Parts: sequence; structure tokens; C-alpha cells
Amino acid sequence: MQAFNFRKSAQAILGAALLTAVLSSGAATVDAAGVKFQDRAELGATKLVLNGAGVRFRTIFKVYAAGLYLSRTAATLDDVIAAPGAKRITLVMLRDIEADQISRLFLSGIMKSVPPSEASRLTPVLLRLSEAVTGVRKFVPNDVLTIEFEPGVGTTFRVNGKRTGDTMGGATVFDAAMHIWMGADPADWALKDALLGKAAPSN
Repeated sequence: MQAFNFRKSAQAILGAALLTAVLSSGAATVDAAGVKFQDRAELGATKLVLNGAGVRFRTIFKVYAAGLYLSRTAATLDDVIAAPGAKRITLVMLRDIEADQISRLFLSGIMKSVPPSEASRLTPVLLRLSEAVTGVRKFVPNDVLTIEFEPGVGTTFRVNGKRTGDTMGGATVFDAAMHIWMGADPADWALKDALLGKAAPSN
């Protein structure tokens, strides 16, 4: 008989509670694989709108649901990077996944989507991104990972509302991370279209 995993269960309960409080309250929502993303949010003093939401698949498996929040709508990666003010992408896990696997997927996604000269310049940024994510060890269903950028503050990674790793100055980290989902060779083309508001979220 398998032993009861208190830590895993506590994480799942906390993640579900946070998900309910942060994503499912308020007015209109968008449903992505059962995850409800509010159409409005706030980060610091900036009011954000849900640009799009969708589901990341690997083969036939749903890995996470994602929602992109910006100060104004964007239809391309360049628009996302040019959007003023605060920005946020929220990932809600739909299955167990090791944090180092998420980190590898993130780094691979960035490296595939930027030119070699840009990838070389981003090497320190990629290392910081990897450190922030792998500090968590493992994600379970309903865990919420957010990447947030605030002018004057920097880019912050949070898991279930708690900061992981150091806040990184400037928008460089956030902008680099956006290549994972909306770059020239994104992790999931259907998710790219959904985050950019070009398709309905998958369920």
C-alpha cells in the first residue's frame, strides 16, 4: 500500500485554494481544460486584461493551462514585448511534473525561438530562469506558477503565490520567457494562437 504523501497533498490543497481565489473569482472567465482564468487582473498599480488562454500538450497529454495578462491586447510576440506596464503569465499544472523537466522545456523553447546571437546574449538570463524554476523540485496538479514583470521591480517567479528565486531586474527575463510560448518555434502552436487571442482554448 502506497504511503500517504502529506507534502504532496498539502501542495495540491494549497494550489487548488489559490487557484480558486486568484483565477476563479470575479466576473467573466475563460475556461482552459477546466481552469478558469479571470478576464481582468491587477499587478501593482496596473490593470491587466486576459490576452488569451490555452493548454500546453505534449503528445496527447495535457501538461498545464496558461493565461497571458497584459495592459493591452497583443496579436504577436513583438506586441507582447512592446506592451507597456506590468505583465503576467500564469501556468496551472494539470499533471505531476518534475521542476527540472519544466526548466529543460523552458530553456529548449527559448533556444529554439531566438537567433544564435540572441541566445548567446541571453545565457545569464537563461541560467537565472532555470535556477528560479528548479528551486521548486516538483509540481503537482493545481500548482500555480506565475512569471510577472513590474516596471521598477523586475521579473518575479512565484509558485502558489510564493516567490521562488530572486527578482531579476528589467524586462529581459520576462521577454525571453515569452519566446517559449510565442516565439518562431513555440512549445505548442495551438497554445501560441490561444495566448495571442487567435483561437479558443483547448479543453
